[in-house]
Amino acid sequence: MKHIGDATRSFPTQSEKRATAQLLGELEAIPFTSGRGSPLGKLCAAGAKCGWDQLQRTDHQLLQQLAPKARASLQRHLQRILARITRPCLELEWESFILAMESLGLGQPSDSESTQRIFLRERPSYRVGLLFQRFPVLPSLWSLAICQWLKHTVEVLDRIRKDQVTISRVFLEGHRPGRIRNFRPGLSDPHNGGRSVTLIEFEKGRLIYKPRSGASEAAWFELLGLMNRHGFQPAMRRAHLLERDSYHWMEYIEPASCKKVTEVRRFYERLGGMIAAAHLLKAVDCHRENIIALGEHPVLVDADALWHVSPLTKTQ
Repeated sequence: MKHIGDATRSFPTQSEKRATAQLLGELEAIPFTSGRGSPLGKLCAAGAKCGWDQLQRTDHQLLQQLAPKARASLQRHLQRILARITRPCLELEWESFILAMESLGLGQPSDSESTQRIFLRERPSYRVGLLFQRFPVLPSLWSLAICQWLKHTVEVLDRIRKDQVTISRVFLEGHRPGRIRNFRPGLSDPHNGGRSVTLIEFEKGRLIYKPRSGASEAAWFELLGLMNRHGFQPAMRRAHLLERDSYHWMEYIEPASCKKVTEVRRFYERLGGMIAAAHLLKAVDCHRENIIALGEHPVLVDADALWHVSPLTKTQ
């Protein structure tokens, strides 16, 4: 929050002014993409293109391994971030523009392409430049969002390169990962400088990257293994992990349905065992979004909140 707090000053710093000027200069060279879309989508797609161009200038060797689907997924993610930031400001501008058109007797359907062309002009830089002038915090937020997206992407690519031999052994049965078919960040709320859980899909398999320690997940799956070795039935499913100091890789768990009534029964027996284990470890946040049903196996994929003890509760 420190950066966003800094961005709310009345007067931008010289570095912020330079970053805004650079961003607008890059937008000058970017045309609108063809096809239909909302003004918000068109402007933020141009911003995402700026971010992608900056990423390409890093000349990271793994960028060549990104398939078109992975490149498009990365840009869509940045576009969604910019849209979330920009929507309130643009909605106010759009509504003011429509009211002004009507007051001048030039009213047209507010969603018509001709109205959008008048509003947006020939290039994204026109309307984005006006927004940056009227909402001084907005350019700082755009620059911050693009910077965080860029750093997170490069960080994950660096860690793929560093860990690819071990990833091959732990998750892919010794096969080389191959090209990156898909790269989907934003699978969790952003934390610690915009980092988020990310799905990486290689030619030979998929896995999950988490930008935090995997100690809790390792402890959780170790407990399930202990339960299995001591005769818990039906046996619990464990996910493969690769732990590092400040991040970890996890096996991708593919959701699947039960096919038989007996499988449904075993699913709920396992779920009961999972609830008992979670209660033993004083776990919280074990809601349905953190549990994936792999057929008859419920798998807790986010065990970050173990040993959660409140100092306000006398019982605990």
